[in-house]
Amino acid sequence: MQLLTFTVAFAPFLIVSANGCSSLTSNQGYKLFEHAFSVHKIPDVLGCLYKCQRTPQCQSINYLHDHNICELNNRTKETRSMLFRSAYRWLHFENPKRAWLGSSPVLPAFSCKEIRDGASGHVIPPDGEYWVDPRTTGKPFKIYCDMTTDGGGWTLIAQTTLQNSSKPSGDLVKTDNFRDLSNYTNIYQRIAIPALAELRRLTGFNQLRYYCHKRVTGRTFHVTTALNPAGLEVVRYFTGNTSQPLACGSYHRLPDDDSILASNCAGWGNYGVTDWPGKWGYHKHKEEFRVYNEPIFWKTNSSKIYVNLMPSSLLCDEPNNYTEYSEGDTWRLYVR
Repeated sequence: MQLLTFTVAFAPFLIVSANGCSSLTSNQGYKLFEHAFSVHKIPDVLGCLYKCQRTPQCQSINYLHDHNICELNNRTKETRSMLFRSAYRWLHFENPKRAWLGSSPVLPAFSCKEIRDGASGHVIPPDGEYWVDPRTTGKPFKIYCDMTTDGGGWTLIAQTTLQNSSKPSGDLVKTDNFRDLSNYTNIYQRIAIPALAELRRLTGFNQLRYYCHKRVTGRTFHVTTALNPAGLEVVRYFTGNTSQPLACGSYHRLPDDDSILASNCAGWGNYGVTDWPGKWGYHKHKEEFRVYNEPIFWKTNSSKIYVNLMPSSLLCDEPNNYTEYSEGDTWRLYVR
């Protein structure tokens, strides 16, 4: 059967969905392996696709015409390209009306990045809450995803946004469970390194993104670690490695960054100890919150300039004696 025949035959199914899908193409001689959650005997491929479109979890189908086997998949070849392989006489179609991964608890994703990667051919998913289940426990939970900044796919790890001009007075809320990312509105919550390391093991995140802005200085610190060996060393350090990584060459400044720190990477780190110039972090911070506690600072001749995400000592590209705060001042950490 030729592809043109399928295209004509499937025309009734080419309905533009809310996600913006408007085309349907077959992949003859291929199938997506290991993601069929339901298998049916259906006499034609049209019926298989119709079954998929009526099933919320269904992202794509595999169909074997000789035996009328219809497999409904909960992923697409975009999100699982390593499992999309040749298979004699099989046909593979993506559901043109598929929901976004993470859009419901019956279709959880592994991460925000997987959701963004799976949106190929769709309108970009909006920023907001999505369902994930990194451990595949069957007990999904909600997290916040930034789907637009620097290509999107960022998972929010920590956030403090001030509602008034007072410095936060509450205690640090320590959590050893990354499922508590669902409490991202808690401005005092911080995920400990062991939980962050487990999340990395499960989702494979390999970038960090630091953002902060304070009205009193008018400056924004906004950098993402690079996808290179230097950037990966930063991620390893902040998820448990004890070797402090070099700063220069390990990150990129995003367009809104106008910070002093981001343009002076050679002076970062270690409270002025000259044995480790130009590095991320502070050599005395070996505890499980070093990803938030003075991850970036520069000791100048007169003072230290910090970024600090600890709720009791929030600083953004400023000296540690700069204590004026304003409504809307924000600190965030993301991973991707």
